[in-house]
Amino acid sequence: MFETPQAPVRAAEQRIPEGPGEVVIDLDGDGPGFGDSGEPRLLTLDLSGSAAESVPLSPPHIAQSAQSDMDEADARPSAAGSAGDSAGGSADGMDDEDARDVLMTLVEGHPELAPGRPGHGLSAEEVMDLADPALSRLARQVEMTLKHYRETLGNDPVGALYVSGPLAAAPAFLEYLEGHLGIPCEPFDPLGAPGVRRSGESPDPQAMSLAGRCAFQQALGVALSRERMTPNLFVTYKERREARRVALVNRATLGVFCLLLLLLAGYAVFESGRNRTRASELAAISKQVESQGVMVDTAVLNKAAQEAKQTQDAIRAFAAKNLGLGAISELTALTPPQVKLISLTVDMGPPAREPVPAAGGKAKPAVRYIKKIIIDGVVEGDSQLFESVLAGYLVNLQNSPLLGDSTVSKRDVETIGGVQALHFVVSLALAGQ
Repeated sequence: MFETPQAPVRAAEQRIPEGPGEVVIDLDGDGPGFGDSGEPRLLTLDLSGSAAESVPLSPPHIAQSAQSDMDEADARPSAAGSAGDSAGGSADGMDDEDARDVLMTLVEGHPELAPGRPGHGLSAEEVMDLADPALSRLARQVEMTLKHYRETLGNDPVGALYVSGPLAAAPAFLEYLEGHLGIPCEPFDPLGAPGVRRSGESPDPQAMSLAGRCAFQQALGVALSRERMTPNLFVTYKERREARRVALVNRATLGVFCLLLLLLAGYAVFESGRNRTRASELAAISKQVESQGVMVDTAVLNKAAQEAKQTQDAIRAFAAKNLGLGAISELTALTPPQVKLISLTVDMGPPAREPVPAAGGKAKPAVRYIKKIIIDGVVEGDSQLFESVLAGYLVNLQNSPLLGDSTVSKRDVETIGGVQALHFVVSLALAGQ
């Protein structure tokens, strides 16, 4: 009758919570049973504010060994017969309600069974002997769960177990668990703290029994529940995961926006500083001009500009008049020792004439004439270097600011004075045309 404990709560399988917090075992028998599975569940509650969770007492990887332990426990002879005979009755014919009432006699302050009911007169030791097969299997499953929590998940060892549900007020049951698990087992008393005081006409927690205070465990669980972390059927992990994703995207968008705003603010401060610097420089220049007593007059500036233009025109006219002489001087300076000039002709074109007006009253455009210098010379020395010397000479002439493009009209190797030489004729356009 005690082989299959009732389910504490109906909840989706959850992993055991991480962290070194304390664990609460809920052995509440109000929920439906587990049928042939015989697998009780463990309700864990982290009092730091995390969600309450209900997980199987046997982890997946040790479920097979747990089942073999249950089969072994079922094979052991039950002590129900001897205990029932000593109480003047038998456990045969007990239904679930009778078995629950017998188990509840372990709770402090619970009334004894009425005479004639199954289990009347049984002591706490006898009741524990009747429930030993199921309780031993439960203890082993809790022990394997804690081992999985410590070794597989890598958490710190559990230091204490806080038991919730009606049996939390049963000292014999707590001693049984503590003896099998080797860690302290205490009732989860939500109203047992000295600082808890009643409000208004509510009952005084200090005057209530331990079983009465443990009845508020579910109320405390509801008070601690949060939609974002407490398992429920309306807001599942999918909705919470989507909410976390949306929150992450929002935070990332806000971060990018703040970064852009910070960059724009920095650029605005930088430009403002530059504007202040320029304004101070302009003020200093204006002050300097005022201190020198120079007045800016448009007429004076126009006159100065006109004089500058006249000076430039005079310089251009002088340069054009003496362009030939300057070109000859430049040519003489650039001629290497290997190059001998035979003749030098400067072609400055016909004299400048006034434009003749056409029949329509418009002047005909003057014919453009390219001024040039014709060089007739020879390259002496090593015959293998004739071409390279001539090429270097022409490159130097073209790089001169007074000379332009060159055209070679003759380039022949001849014997002059009994010595081979490269005879060349080059036409160079004058620059500035």
